[in-house]
Amino acid sequence: MAAIYFNHMRSIGERIRDRRQEIKLSQQQLADASGQSQSNINKIEHGGTVDPGKIIPMARALRVYADWLYDETGPGPMNPDEAALLNKYQSASIEKKRAHLTMLDIDPSILDDSEAA
Repeated sequence: MAAIYFNHMRSIGERIRDRRQEIKLSQQQLADASGQSQSNINKIEHGGTVDPGKIIPMARALRVYADWLYDETGPGPMNPDEAALLNKYQSASIEKKRAHLTMLDIDPSILDDSEAA
């Protein structure tokens, strides 16, 4: 008899925990990188809800794409080159961010004041 496989889509908490452990981040390190408390990360990993405003900071810290983190669609974890590029972009000045977006034919007005930090 043939085996039957079920496609078990992991919860967002399971994806966060698995990826955090894969890249060897503690809950506290993820909390610090995403502007949350360690206890909130623990709650999320154990089935609690995620504040939608924290998905992008968590995705950045975990070096994954936000859509994958949210519902496991789209590309999965970033390769090391993508992660390095993202880190470089995040640490760039607002002027450099605007220049890079312009070079990529992306309207730099998408940056808001929070990007300047």
